[in-house]
Amino acid sequence: MTTQADRRVYVTFSLATKKWLDEHQSKEGFSSLSGFIASIVDQHVKTETPDSVEPEQEHRPMTPEEEIDKIGEEMGQLNVEYDEKFQAIRSMIPKDAPKVQTAEDLKKRTEFIWKQLLDKNCFVRVRNKPVAISRNDLKCFEKLGTYHLKKKELTNNLSIAAVAETQ
Repeated sequence: MTTQADRRVYVTFSLATKKWLDEHQSKEGFSSLSGFIASIVDQHVKTETPDSVEPEQEHRPMTPEEEIDKIGEEMGQLNVEYDEKFQAIRSMIPKDAPKVQTAEDLKKRTEFIWKQLLDKNCFVRVRNKPVAISRNDLKCFEKLGTYHLKKKELTNNLSIAAVAETQ
């Protein structure tokens, strides 16, 4: 397993670059400079990496079971990477809030949380510890919610298909 320390890199920037980063960090919705820089580097790597580096996938559509497995893996990766931030975000959701049933519900909830975060200067206290939440962190939380909805839909479809087969 890769730890946070294994991924850490120290970089020296020119004054002009540092100034630009400082000016654009909050405009892009990042609460930390390191998160903003990591996002820039990740985007660059994705655009510069040739497609041949990615393992070739079979050119057949995935079965619903395979899709559920893939979604489960991606959800797990997100949960591992953003565990503390997701806990902080979840702590902002009122206990009596209705469950998210649709993508529109999820979007409304994310917007509600973002407004709350802005009021709190993008910091949430969890177990008396401040946790910084960026717009990107919230987008990842929304992505996790989208995966939950998709997984639920696929599972329901499989259940319906299984019932139909037995009849």
